[in-house]
Amino acid sequence: MRSQTPLKRSRITAYLQLVLWSRIAAFVAAIVIAFTFTAWHYRAHLLWKIYTSREAFNEFRPVPDFPMPQTDVPSEWPQYVVGGMKFCLPPELIVHQEILDDDRISTLDFDGGNYAILVSTAPDWNEVDESLSLETRLSPKQEVFTMPRLVLEFYRTGSNDFRWTMSRREVQWHSYCSTMASLVRISTISRIETLFSRNYDAIVLFGDEIALIQCQCKGAPYGVQMAFHFRDIDVDPHLVRQVCQSLEPAH
Repeated sequence: MRSQTPLKRSRITAYLQLVLWSRIAAFVAAIVIAFTFTAWHYRAHLLWKIYTSREAFNEFRPVPDFPMPQTDVPSEWPQYVVGGMKFCLPPELIVHQEILDDDRISTLDFDGGNYAILVSTAPDWNEVDESLSLETRLSPKQEVFTMPRLVLEFYRTGSNDFRWTMSRREVQWHSYCSTMASLVRISTISRIETLFSRNYDAIVLFGDEIALIQCQCKGAPYGVQMAFHFRDIDVDPHLVRQVCQSLEPAH
């Protein structure tokens, strides 16, 4: 067998080197493409982690929520109407009310000595419903929200809920709920009770010396908020539940 000439050997060596470098280049290109697609897929994840690290985002935990226990409403309690919602309160309360220009009641301020109740409503519940449609489009499950259900989402969210396995939409929803939670959550709220009926949704936020009721009708532009402030006594959950369960649409 004849030996290869130096020229032929150099051509073979050059060819092998070309093949080798081509394979290396293809391997590097594949890595770059894979990284690019991965980075694109996780762009929402990366942006959220960068934001929370730069903004020194405070950690917060989900607030536990439970269905509200059933209770009886005394039949002798007088009835009031605010924001298209009827409700009953203890008869010993002294009431002060603020009337809007169109004769609608805007707020009712009740004083019971060792506790007070402020009842108010939104100026336009139709605008509230329009804003809630944005949250429905943003929600991963396209949920239809009332304001109480949306607020409940903010309190159910924890800063440690983030997972790299989340979908992009789930990350966007987590980012939104976490941001809103940092803005609207009351730090003293320790538990929540829910009352979801056929006609309306209501939640009660229990905290130190306070209890807050948020209620909104389903399919109608009515709703009300109630703030209980207890002076030098513990929060009375039974009283708050009675008031909440007396709620019903006025129309």
